[in-house]
Amino acid sequence: MLEYNFTFESFGVRVTVESNRQTVVDRVRDIANYALLGRLTEIDPSLAEHRLQIIEIDNIYRAALGDEDLGDNVDLDLLIKYIGSRIRILVAEYTREFVFVHAGVVEWNGKAIVMPGQSYSGKTTLVAELVKLGATYFSDEYALFDEDGNVHPFPRPLAIRDRFDPTIREDVNVEALGGVPATRSARVGMMFFGKYRSKARWKPIFISPGVGIIELITHTIPIRVNSEFAIKALTNAVRGAKIAKSARGEADVSAEKLLHFVDINNN
Repeated sequence: MLEYNFTFESFGVRVTVESNRQTVVDRVRDIANYALLGRLTEIDPSLAEHRLQIIEIDNIYRAALGDEDLGDNVDLDLLIKYIGSRIRILVAEYTREFVFVHAGVVEWNGKAIVMPGQSYSGKTTLVAELVKLGATYFSDEYALFDEDGNVHPFPRPLAIRDRFDPTIREDVNVEALGGVPATRSARVGMMFFGKYRSKARWKPIFISPGVGIIELITHTIPIRVNSEFAIKALTNAVRGAKIAKSARGEADVSAEKLLHFVDINNN
């Protein structure tokens, strides 16, 4: 074990961070808190199931996660940002409390609207516009499903991309958009698959629960590690929900059309 360490449990996943520099451990502690929305508890290192090591030698930082070599980096800031993302994915992959699905989520009239999508699919922009129209904010990144299929909030600041350079992102609190974060779970009312495409026609079609689950699996993080639990949660999530897909255009117009579509199909 290296001289300095920080060990935590989050969503039932136990991780220890080791380094030969206290400053590195402190930085990882801060980024882990941020990445996991403060939902972690420090525990004894002997309880850890996963090990992250960062060693500094001559201003070069060498990182490894278990047996995986994460490479060398001379820029600690970039490395810490990357580590935050890897910690979040690690927890999402191994937790047995929730199934993490890449998706934007809002609540509208008591039911959740879940919008699965990978990075650069436009889900954050669409979520932001839905919030501006009065939807309650759950997440712009993950839908967290419990075993019964209820979706739980993961209300991190929205990572809004620069209009001209999508590699640049600004964290925006939902309150700055006039919205409010959810504080309780909800049942799914609508599952909507709608990747942005310039000048796309809004023409939603309904798909079956079976097809919906197949689509969901491509966005589900723990599907390889805990497939049985994931399939059960996803099956329960789509039960009773409407599932639709359509290409969509600009987020502000699409948000209005989506809420109208939800309203007329949930009555």
